Amino acid sequence: MEYLIPKGRHITAHEGDYVKRGDLLVDGSPVPHDILRILGIEALATYLVSEIQQVYRLQGVRINDKHIEVIARQMLQKYEVTDPGETILIRGEQVDRSEFEHANKEALKRV
Repeated sequence: MEYLIPKGRHITAHEGDYVKRGDLLVDGSPVPHDILRILGIEALATYLVSEIQQVYRLQGVRINDKHIEVIARQMLQKYEVTDPGETILIRGEQVDRSEFEHANKEALKRV
């Protein structure tokens, strides 16, 4: 496989290294879209909570994880429709996860 490395980033993996799905190949912070695409929604939620907690801790503020988890869950609850296919959804529309899954199930029943 080949990956394009952004200019200014340094490769942390070397020839012969064993890497698994989700391992960082370059220095710097991971891109949240990549975490979602590669590792899934749970890994993204965990990443967001830890990064937000890190900012608050640097300011000397202690917040229980559950409060940040609620915010992260709300952030990750909306889906943007990119291909409506045979559903009643519209391209570009933002819908709740439950509505998205329901529309997909209904479309699959018709096939």
